[in-house]
Amino acid sequence: MMLSGFGVGFRGGGCNCARNPVRRLLLRSPAQATRQPPSDLTKRCIRPTQILRSRSVIVRAIDADDTDDADDVGGEADEGEDEGEVPVEDPDIIETESVELEAVEVVGDEIVAAEIVGDEIVGEVEFDGDLDLGDEDRELLKGNLQEGGDEFERFERARMADQFASQQKEIPEEQEWYYADVAREEHQLAEILHFAGYEELAEKVRENFGDFKISGVQSDLSLIQKGDLFFAEGTEYYDTFEYIPEAMRRGAVGVACEYREDEPDRQEELAVFVEPLLFFPDIQEAMARIGCVFYGHPTKDMNVVGVTGSTGKTTVSWLIRAIFFQHKRSTGIICDTEHAMLNDHLDSDGNIWKTNEPDVAKTREATTPYHITEYTGRYWVEKTIPNALQTQKLLGGMADRGAKACVIECPSVYLMQAHLKYINYTLAVFTNLSPHDMGKEASFEQHTSAMANLFQDLDDPRRQRAIINLDDEHAEEFIQHASKVPVVTYALNGGADVYSLTVKYTIWDTEILIHTPVGKIRVVTALLGEANVMNVLAAVAAGISINIPLKEILDGLEAVEAVPGRGEVIDEGQEPEFSVVVDNAQTPKRLEQLLDNIRNCGVKRILLVLGCKGCENQELRSQMGKVAHFKADTVFFTNDSPRFDSPNSVIDDMILGIPEEVRDRYALWVFNPFQDPGRVPWWFDEYLRAAQKQTRRYVVEDRSLAIRSAIGTAQEGDVVVIAGRGDEDFQEFDDGSGEDLLKGWFDDRAEARDALRKLPYLEKANLDRKEIPWQRQ
Repeated sequence: MMLSGFGVGFRGGGCNCARNPVRRLLLRSPAQATRQPPSDLTKRCIRPTQILRSRSVIVRAIDADDTDDADDVGGEADEGEDEGEVPVEDPDIIETESVELEAVEVVGDEIVAAEIVGDEIVGEVEFDGDLDLGDEDRELLKGNLQEGGDEFERFERARMADQFASQQKEIPEEQEWYYADVAREEHQLAEILHFAGYEELAEKVRENFGDFKISGVQSDLSLIQKGDLFFAEGTEYYDTFEYIPEAMRRGAVGVACEYREDEPDRQEELAVFVEPLLFFPDIQEAMARIGCVFYGHPTKDMNVVGVTGSTGKTTVSWLIRAIFFQHKRSTGIICDTEHAMLNDHLDSDGNIWKTNEPDVAKTREATTPYHITEYTGRYWVEKTIPNALQTQKLLGGMADRGAKACVIECPSVYLMQAHLKYINYTLAVFTNLSPHDMGKEASFEQHTSAMANLFQDLDDPRRQRAIINLDDEHAEEFIQHASKVPVVTYALNGGADVYSLTVKYTIWDTEILIHTPVGKIRVVTALLGEANVMNVLAAVAAGISINIPLKEILDGLEAVEAVPGRGEVIDEGQEPEFSVVVDNAQTPKRLEQLLDNIRNCGVKRILLVLGCKGCENQELRSQMGKVAHFKADTVFFTNDSPRFDSPNSVIDDMILGIPEEVRDRYALWVFNPFQDPGRVPWWFDEYLRAAQKQTRRYVVEDRSLAIRSAIGTAQEGDVVVIAGRGDEDFQEFDDGSGEDLLKGWFDDRAEARDALRKLPYLEKANLDRKEIPWQRQ
């Protein structure tokens, strides 16, 4: 693990590091340094450098005049560079011979650098790492610094703050090697059950199986390892009990499942072959409890933020994570775009995600029209929050890798199902509540109650906070639910703790002047529209609630160039200047909100590319078509993932959203003009194109062609909106059997970038592209 912290300066002696010869003393691990402290330690200020996982140590002298490299630490010396190079296997103390050194590069196991200038304390020293000196060294340092006033107290405060934060100052692109391997350990099953609150079951296990041990817990049949306790979680496609024989063949040593009153005989039969076979009244509750105990209560020392509401959860989660990054906190995230620790994706087991397949997105810029591109080497997570056990696994994986914070997207349906229980939340954020964006798994009241429980469980006013959107009609209810802890409110136009003073919308970005109780900040974000203003305000409120400085909040917000597939602006420097926005709006309400927000940005025209998924609510498709017709200037109806449905039938359902008076104009035509040109005879093609041009409602079944057509037609000041998929980077088609699906790579963002890069070729063709079909000028 790479340890470093936040910057604190010491001043003393008035010396100038830039002008004086510098030498640095390298000690082994700070804990070991107490055994052989250097005789002149009292003359030095200690600072840590990067800690890397390597047994060798290389000290390389750098020319004192090379000031550009003076602050570089952590690289290994180039092969063959002999001058000033001293390899050491396991030193207690290493001292460079030259007093003209400006910097030293170090690779080693827990190495710290002590820096001196002549015989004086360095005038300015950055405290940029995790420093844990022994008592003797601290006393020596204290004796030296007493003459300078409060330097030792400042040193202690910096040390304690760094120990608390323990956060990387810089996050490298490739850093999986910073993480220690997490070893599998055996635990007594009875003890796990006891501490999880299943005392009676624990006694039965102890009586029948003694000190029976497990080395893992697993709910994914494909990931079972020898020694695992397998949780057989039923789904709508498979019966729970069908998993059990396969789980035992794969190495599971026991099985846990939900008791079913309707199948007592089947359960008794399985108990003969599976020992132990554990039954629980609620399998999700059991997974949450046992997972929490097995992984050592992974959030007990974390700052965990739960973000709930109807919309905006993913964007707010990304913004809060970015603020934590700027605050030097090792931060993980669990949301429906990714599970990650710092910059590394995690799989459902909480391990660093890896693949042996080539990444298709790195070998080609876009797909080929009318072809399915094989989906390989791509990181992908289910568009749902993990089950209760996987959530604890992810949090455990983050904790094992040094996470100090985690942001969790908390949809109400998963709060109801115990997926997100037994988590030590520090902040709970409420974005908004709308019956239009709730799933049909439960009633609106049940969804509301599940969200309310998140806030009612906050009971520590010293540590926990609630963040509430005061503009939402349900705000007062949630403020009451969070009555045990301080509440920070936010709103668009005043009356709250955090609110916007002025907002400027453009088709490229949004500028917001924000009032907070601790000052004002001006944020320029690439996130467009009023909905994203509210998301930014929520993140600001979260930041100030735990005393993060405004500068770090601002830096975090502006570091987010895009939230994948959430109003993501695609910019390739296109001329003429128009904007392309990719969004995952999949319900009529969200699509309407998206188009209204973009309309308020001062656009000339909205060109919408819209498709709906197959094998889903047909009524929803016509509602999406209706919103598209009334909210966009030009619409390109296309496919998303047709699955087992016919591609043209999905589009036909969307076309039903176009008002009857428009469709009735063509009721007596031989063919319906609102279909792909490839589905009508050649002689009808000109009539079809004329009708689509007249209504500006085009049908292009191939999604890549629809995106290219929309981008090719856009003019200055227009916005092309590609809706329905967002960051989803695959499509699913019937393989012809009616039983299996083909999965092909398709990313709206990649298709849009490819189309934008090809615009110069269209410019050379001298076409009038204001409307389709394009005409030669």
